[in-house]
Amino acid sequence: MKRITSIESNVKQAGRIDFATPCVFLAGPHEAGKSAFIDSLWFAYTMTHPSIGSAPADLLTLAPNHSAPMYVNVSYDDGNQLRTEIADGDTSSAKKPKQRTPFDVRGSLIHTDILNLLAESAPEMRRQIMRRFGGDEVALLSNPPVGLADSDLQIWNYCYALTNGPPEERAAGLIKEVRKLKLSRSVESASGKAWQGVLSGPVPSIPLTDEEVQRLRVASNELHEVVAAWEVQPRKHQLAVQIAELSSHHDCRPDLDAAQKQLEKATADYAQMQTLSALAEVAGTVCPLCQTEGKGVDALRFLSGAREALPRYFKALEDAKAAYAVAQAAVTTWMAERTWIHAYEQQCAAFPVEPSISVDNAKATLAEIDRRLSQSENARKLKQSRDQATTELEKLRVEFEACQRVEKLVSQVLTTAVTTTAGRLSAELNKYLPDGMQAGVQLYDNEREVCRIGLTDGKTVIPAKGCLSGKQIGNLIVAFAAVIGRGMEHSVLILDDDILGHFREPKAMWDLYTKCAKLVQDGMVSNVIACGTWEAVPFSRSIATGNISAMPDGWSIIDVTKVKRC
Repeated sequence: MKRITSIESNVKQAGRIDFATPCVFLAGPHEAGKSAFIDSLWFAYTMTHPSIGSAPADLLTLAPNHSAPMYVNVSYDDGNQLRTEIADGDTSSAKKPKQRTPFDVRGSLIHTDILNLLAESAPEMRRQIMRRFGGDEVALLSNPPVGLADSDLQIWNYCYALTNGPPEERAAGLIKEVRKLKLSRSVESASGKAWQGVLSGPVPSIPLTDEEVQRLRVASNELHEVVAAWEVQPRKHQLAVQIAELSSHHDCRPDLDAAQKQLEKATADYAQMQTLSALAEVAGTVCPLCQTEGKGVDALRFLSGAREALPRYFKALEDAKAAYAVAQAAVTTWMAERTWIHAYEQQCAAFPVEPSISVDNAKATLAEIDRRLSQSENARKLKQSRDQATTELEKLRVEFEACQRVEKLVSQVLTTAVTTTAGRLSAELNKYLPDGMQAGVQLYDNEREVCRIGLTDGKTVIPAKGCLSGKQIGNLIVAFAAVIGRGMEHSVLILDDDILGHFREPKAMWDLYTKCAKLVQDGMVSNVIACGTWEAVPFSRSIATGNISAMPDGWSIIDVTKVKRC
């Protein structure tokens, strides 16, 4: 297997350590920097930190001055190197740390498995077990359970589409989605209560039949015509009065004829007087001698009188013209009135006759018809709402029951898969446990997830943390490491303070370290890294004399207080 020979890092100013043996113990007092190398391995292998996350800006809180670059170099005995770093310019949240490695390092830290499996983190335990030990059972979690009806299969497909990740994670997610859907389809959901509220509301009266509604609408139309007829009667009466008034006006056409004749006579008289006046002027100039003669004098006097009368005839002509114009205007007005009378008579003819029903009775009847139609329409809508509420509640009930069936079937499949896989894990662990110890797995009945892994007496499972002795925990850890690391190209077992804190006797620690060294010798794990105070080193009193045999064979001790920091 590929083994680590050195770690160089500036995470928490870690520094560089070289591995004299595959198994090393990082010793030093509290706050001496032991965890810096554990965090370095976390970052190197997973590009994350268990308590910080994976965002570069957050990870840089572990770097010197909280700024890039931050790096870890892990060297191996085959000459290859794993380098993980956050370089300058790679601190945006959209970017990830860069990792250069000659092999797949995913799952190489057995430390994560042991902590999660023994810390009773239910979902994490189930995922770890299914991911590492699931066989054909994992395939069951990717397919719909056998026996689903079409409606149930639709629910399964709909909820499964909302999940993501590998099958062992999607199965648990599927149950959660089905439960959410079941809750939304319950009559106790918001929509269910809304439909129940409709049914608990007022009971509708019986609506009118279609024939009754049609008859009322016909009567309503007729009454609207009556009301409209009454509304035009005042206008009709007004037009009749106007027609009577216009019809009483005098016919002015004879007056126009008389005025025209008078105008013609005045015109002729004026023309004659103009002629006589002209003759008088000529006669007075040409025949002055005639003024002394008898008849000549009379003629001149006549002509002279015509000249003097000319203005009077002119005034008579002007008066005749004015009278003619007045008569002509009166005839024009009288003819226009004849046109108005004709138009008014046409309008009156188009108006309906005066109804026999009074307008008050018509309006009262219309109001009653409208009230009955409105009441019938409200009853119809309320009936439709109640019918829809009944239908929707039935749909909710059917879908709720389908969700129950899907949840039950998926839970059964998941329980079977996890139970079978957990049984396989228990069998594998038992191969590496000493006689008298037997691994066990206990499931939550309601969540169908592994919640406890430990040792069993055949009836109950005793959890590792807080309930088992250091010797029992040591054997369980070694068994886990052997089972999980078996067949991997590279794996690292980390024993930190959380694990070593369960050991109170030096002999139990010595046995754990011895078995870990045997794991490395047998090729089950590549390296074992333990860290703790000097009290976690068996027979640590001999350290003062420089006796490095304080650890079993295959182990070496690194005093972190002597490591040069970055």
